[in-house]
Amino acid sequence: SVRIKALADVVRTMEEPIRKKLAMNDAAFESCLDDITQREDFLAAVREVQPLIEGAGIYFGRVLSRATEEATDAVKTVDTRIDAKYAALLDFVKVYDARKQSVFEGLTRIHEFRTGRKEALTELLEGGHILDSHFFPASSGDSDSLAKAEAHLLERLQVLQALSASIEPEMDLYRRTHRELDEQYQFVLDGISVSRLKFVVWSQAHQKMSSGQKDPAEWFDIADAPGLLIKAGVKAIK
Repeated sequence: SVRIKALADVVRTMEEPIRKKLAMNDAAFESCLDDITQREDFLAAVREVQPLIEGAGIYFGRVLSRATEEATDAVKTVDTRIDAKYAALLDFVKVYDARKQSVFEGLTRIHEFRTGRKEALTELLEGGHILDSHFFPASSGDSDSLAKAEAHLLERLQVLQALSASIEPEMDLYRRTHRELDEQYQFVLDGISVSRLKFVVWSQAHQKMSSGQKDPAEWFDIADAPGLLIKAGVKAIK
């Protein structure tokens, strides 16, 4: 029929990409065309195209999987470069965090000693929380020496907080740079997922159409689209 010939002509126009992408030789492609043209029923001819669509789906899935891998590799590379650019800042932050933690622990030991845990004084003296021996509390742990040690730690904490405030703008830029990269990466992944879903839904629609379902509303089962997408993703990486 005219429609079957038109369908075969459409497939013929796609010969080069079909053969290249699906790795079909001349004989396989011509056999597929023969299967189409020899059908007397148009829907039967359409069904003969389904293997090409399924093959294209496998190829398309692999392309999208490679795109995902390349995007992931690119993000890792940029992540590394960002961290390298801010290496000095990140090293400073590590030192800052360690010293702030040490101050907090020193203040905690003083509080614990005051509330009856005697060994906390030894931990305070041996823990490296007080950097200047001038501020070491007496071994007896008298209230005056403890107060002096506490004042020293609180002063150190204020200095550290001032340092933190001074680097916050640069830290904010560092975090924002990473956040923007993450957003771009997610945008790419979302686009790949949508592309995969579109192809799966379209392939399903073609299959239902060729099976004789005439109502277009029956071709697109959107409710099952997420399941189809998962299956297509698994199939594409096999």
